[in-house]
Amino acid sequence: MWGIKKKEDLSEKEKTRSDIIGFAFWIGLLLYIIAGLVMPETGRWCMVNEGWGAGIFLFLGMNFLCAGIRNRRKNRTAVVVGTAMAIVFFVICGWMSSKMVSDLIAGPQIAHLTSVTVDEYNGLHGLASHRYYLCGYDENWNVYRFDISADEYQELKEEQQITVLYYPRTERILKFL
Repeated sequence: MWGIKKKEDLSEKEKTRSDIIGFAFWIGLLLYIIAGLVMPETGRWCMVNEGWGAGIFLFLGMNFLCAGIRNRRKNRTAVVVGTAMAIVFFVICGWMSSKMVSDLIAGPQIAHLTSVTVDEYNGLHGLASHRYYLCGYDENWNVYRFDISADEYQELKEEQQITVLYYPRTERILKFL
């Protein structure tokens, strides 16, 4: 149908090429995850960080879809499960990227925050278990909570009020004013 052969029907050269492509896919995904861990929470790269999460689900959805197509003759259940999982991951990707796209279309907003506090959240364990937040109220007493980096956490500990340029749906700070 699509010209995709079963693994056992491939020649040795084609099997090697298929294994290399699969290995490259997983290495690429691993590098993509590592890159996302070192991206900044605020600043001009903040929306790239937001899109990074949607990209993970896009990668996973593509992987399940390809696995389902690859096993379509041998195992019909694999096709159904692979397609269902791909749809779930694509929906999550669409939901995550819709907030980002809406923010990019609408543009950033300015908020002058008073009663500013910075909070540190310690997760259970691991490298990404520390999260830092900037919290405050605007002039209408709306509550804001933004992700910040560890360096910004140290810098903003003594601040009582601050003005930020931010994206409202994703709650990402573009710039401190």
